[in-house]
Amino acid sequence: MPTSDNRRDYAAITEVPDSGLSQEQFLRMAHRYRVAADLAEGRRVLEIACGAGIGLGLLQRRAQQLWAVDYSSSVLQQAQRHYGAQIPFVHADAQDLPFANHVFDLVLCFEAIYYLADLGRFLCECQRVLAPNGLLLISTSNPDWPNFVPGVLTTHYPVLPEMTEALHASGFDNIQCNGILPATQQRAADRLRNRLRALVMKNPFLAQSLQRIPLLKVLAYRGLIPLGAELTEADLAISLPVSPLSPNERDESHRVLYFQAQVMG
Repeated sequence: MPTSDNRRDYAAITEVPDSGLSQEQFLRMAHRYRVAADLAEGRRVLEIACGAGIGLGLLQRRAQQLWAVDYSSSVLQQAQRHYGAQIPFVHADAQDLPFANHVFDLVLCFEAIYYLADLGRFLCECQRVLAPNGLLLISTSNPDWPNFVPGVLTTHYPVLPEMTEALHASGFDNIQCNGILPATQQRAADRLRNRLRALVMKNPFLAQSLQRIPLLKVLAYRGLIPLGAELTEADLAISLPVSPLSPNERDESHRVLYFQAQVMG
């Protein structure tokens, strides 16, 4: 995941092939690439914070061109080994993108903005590399969700109106906000897991061990789904209800927020 802090290494907390995901984590991943795949059709696409490239195969089959960027070189190498020369990979900071102006039609950034030191700088970079009428799609955890637990190595989770304001300030318009995974009444076992997960995430060593210690992850998230090298077309059949949200009001109902914004021509 990108950051301007060279001391940080995100490999230990990145979802990589052969790691286990909770059902909800898998649903979140499949859903965001379903949305992205629809938008990528015939476009020049850049995915920022691509990680191990789990969704890149789906995007490549739809995009006119596809580029991928990540800050963690070890994770990026896993993606390169899998895709070879099919996709250009770039090791770079999301806040200083090594691309010319106006060269992409769609920029994607999933579950990564809360690692950035300067959100505004990142958004301005996205605006710069997008062509007129180009689109930016961001998914991020909602800090106003009732059971929200901040992740390790994160810097700041913007609330919904804050994100909308930052997008406007960076030159974006036509901002659409949506939420998925609404809060529901939880069973006692789920409440216990939430408390356990909160304790784990407050401990940097334990939080970074979640990917390496399956039993710890099972206790924190219940059953795990093994993650392959790529999402499949069948995974895109997964559908989640999407709720339109007001761009100017905080949302306390959904775990994940989506922001789609456009560079005006």
